Amino acid sequence: MEDNLTDQQRAEYIRTWLRENGWYLLAGLALGLAGLFGWRQWDSYSMGEAEHASALYDELQSAIRVDRTTRAEELTAQLAADYSRSPYLDQARLAMARMKLERAQPLEAMKYLEQVMKESRSAEIANIARLRLGRVMIQEEKYDDALNVLTPPGDSPAGTTADSTTASTAADAPAAGDPDLRAGLG
Repeated sequence: MEDNLTDQQRAEYIRTWLRENGWYLLAGLALGLAGLFGWRQWDSYSMGEAEHASALYDELQSAIRVDRTTRAEELTAQLAADYSRSPYLDQARLAMARMKLERAQPLEAMKYLEQVMKESRSAEIANIARLRLGRVMIQEEKYDDALNVLTPPGDSPAGTTADSTTASTAADAPAAGDPDLRAGLG
């Protein structure tokens, strides 16, 4: 726009620009407002879902404390059905595994730990479940299974390598009671 235009010419220029681009301006404004409204609605919905999952988890903890196993299992199933993407599901399964171990039901505890290990969206929680599952397997004298669980994905179990020419076997390893081995440990 030129600097030497009169006020009337400037007003006419603005009216012409608005006639040509006004609809685009209104459409952009409407889209922006709709986006803002949608974002706030999604945020509100997400917050409500998190609050519901939290309430279920609190109820689950209460059920575990007062020894209501059946109710705790129902609440865990409800969390899995309704809030499978929530971190409360992982925590619920870990709590259920602990409850099952305290009630001398290690096989049930292992099922919960395996679910967390396989389905968790958090690598840290999955690794915690992996360690706990390994401990339970050792307690149950399932040593080979524990070794497989505790070996990080992509690695080979301790004492072996992926290359078959350098892989050691139990026959190659000295026995724990071998006097030569004890002497070397000095």
